[in-house]
Amino acid sequence: MRFKLLILFSSFLISFCHPELHSREALVSVERVSKAKTSFVSIESNAKAIDEIIIKSEIEGKIIEIFKNEGDKVKQNEVIAVVKDIKYLAKYKSAQEKLFSMESKLKKSSLKLERFNELFSKEIISNQEYEEALYDHNSSLSDFNSLLEELKQAKIELDNCYIKSPFNGIISNKYINLGEFVSKDSKIVEITNNEKIEIPLYVPKNYLLFINEGDPVEVQLSGGRKYSSKISKIVRKIDKSLGTFLVKIYILEKNDIISGEDVVVVLSIKPPINSYRVNKDSVNNEDGKKIIFKVKNNIVYPVEIVVVDLQDNYYIATGQIKENDIIVVDGNESLRPNQPVKILRYLK
Repeated sequence: MRFKLLILFSSFLISFCHPELHSREALVSVERVSKAKTSFVSIESNAKAIDEIIIKSEIEGKIIEIFKNEGDKVKQNEVIAVVKDIKYLAKYKSAQEKLFSMESKLKKSSLKLERFNELFSKEIISNQEYEEALYDHNSSLSDFNSLLEELKQAKIELDNCYIKSPFNGIISNKYINLGEFVSKDSKIVEITNNEKIEIPLYVPKNYLLFINEGDPVEVQLSGGRKYSSKISKIVRKIDKSLGTFLVKIYILEKNDIISGEDVVVVLSIKPPINSYRVNKDSVNNEDGKKIIFKVKNNIVYPVEIVVVDLQDNYYIATGQIKENDIIVVDGNESLRPNQPVKILRYLK
């Protein structure tokens, strides 16, 4: 009898010390699952003019006229400055005269060849005489072509005395002064067209699957200025050292954005289909998996989820969950599958 009482007492102690052996009701706080919504990400960048160029001198000489200064607007093909052209004008006229002289010689050799060709066909002149006439004509033609190229080059150099803008814009930098000597490749001016703006964005790689070309964006600038635009280009290559990929925004309509100006671009991040917001506190990490507990009829069931994004204190996740599912947010650390629970409160 004493032995049986000892066994019963031991069982009672084990039961008391290990209540998990019995199915007990856990006290939990819960929250309803909601559908994932579009989120917004702000990324800082700098505006960059698509058309921006430093014009360099193609010739050497003295600056004798400057028509534009920093901040001035220029139109395409408008003259900005002039290099003294006396040397290049003389070179051009000399090339013209030599070409005209050679043109006259070429006409004579052409007429002679035509006449000799007829005489040779009638066997009035020898083959050697015909070959000599042909050689003279070909030599004159070669000299004419060489002089023609020389004239073209002289014309280019003469035109380069008049430094022009390749597109509409403003003079953003001026590197010359009146009367100074410039050599070939000397900087003359920098021209910027702020009407065509490119904004490069370096976006975290976890958003690569959630944005597409054509998605709307908002460009925010100082002074409360805003522009609506869209994603123009996505370079789908991840920079492993930075963990980002490149996105480009183009603003091609008229604007007051200045090249080099700081901007903030707000991207719309669309969640995947059938993805949901799951409170971070509801997630247990078990063997590399993310587990939540769904509540149904006051019983909990473990469900694995896949996290695709993080928004504030919520994961954006997919898995065997749906909108309005009730999940445990507080008290989930020690839950077991199929354990009964008592809901103390709904957090949402």
